[in-house]
Amino acid sequence: MTSEEVEDGGLTFTRADNRATLAEVRQILAAAMEAGVGVRAFGGAGIALRCELAQSPGILSRGFSDVDVVLAARDHGGAGRLFEELGYVGDRRFNLTHGHVRMMFDHPEHGHLDVFVGDFVMCHTLKLRDRLTVHDETLAPSDLLLTKLQVADLTLKDVQDVAALLATVPLSDDESGVRLAYIGGLLASDWGWWRTVTENLWIVRERLDRLDLPQDVISVIAERIDELAAAIETAPKSKRWRLRSRVGDRVPWREEPESAR
Repeated sequence: MTSEEVEDGGLTFTRADNRATLAEVRQILAAAMEAGVGVRAFGGAGIALRCELAQSPGILSRGFSDVDVVLAARDHGGAGRLFEELGYVGDRRFNLTHGHVRMMFDHPEHGHLDVFVGDFVMCHTLKLRDRLTVHDETLAPSDLLLTKLQVADLTLKDVQDVAALLATVPLSDDESGVRLAYIGGLLASDWGWWRTVTENLWIVRERLDRLDLPQDVISVIAERIDELAAAIETAPKSKRWRLRSRVGDRVPWREEPESAR
C-alpha cells in the first residue's frame, strides 16, 4: 500500500491506495453470501465501499488499520468457521470470553478483522440486529454514519470518513440515503447519543475548511451537516431524553473506548 502524508491547516491525514483492502473485504462478503452467513461491512472500509471519494485514488481515500464487520447472532458459529477458512486466525482467548458480542481475527497478509455480533457496542450501543438486511454488503448509510459519530474523540480519519459519506450519500426520507427520521428518532430517545452526535457534527463542520477538499465538495458536506443537525434538533424529544438532559454533563453519558471494548 502506498500512501502520502498531507499537511493542511495544521492537520495531517493520509491518502492511501486502499484497493487491496477493499478487494479483500469484497471477497469476505462474497464468501459469506455464498455460505449463507449475513455479514455487513462498516467503519472506514465499509464507507469506502459505498463512496468513490474514499476509494483510491479518491481525494478522501485512506489506509485502514483494520476491517470492521457485523453479523447476525444466529450466524455466529458459521462466521467463525468461514473466517478461518479464509485464512484468518481467531484470538481464541478473546473470542471464548466475548464471542457472543464480539470476535477478533488476524490474517498474515490482510491484517486485523474486528467482528461485532448483533449490535455495535462501543461508546454507545447501536442496535443493528433488525437492520442488517437493509442494504447489501454494508450497513445502511444512516448506521454507517452513526458508527462514526458515536466515538468519544473523533480522529482525523473519522472526520475523513464522515466527510466522504456526507459528500456522496444524500439525506433522505428512506433508507436509500442518510435517513433523517431514523437518526432524529434514535437521538430523541437517548440524550447521551444526542450529546455525542451533535458535538461531533459540529467538530466535523468546523474542520471542513482545513481538509484538502474542493470547495464545492465542502459546500455539499456543510449543507448536509446543517440540515441533519436541524432535523435532530426539531425531532420531538422523549420524556426520558428530557429528564436526562436536566442532569447534562454532570454525569457521564457514554462509555470511554477502553471500557467499551
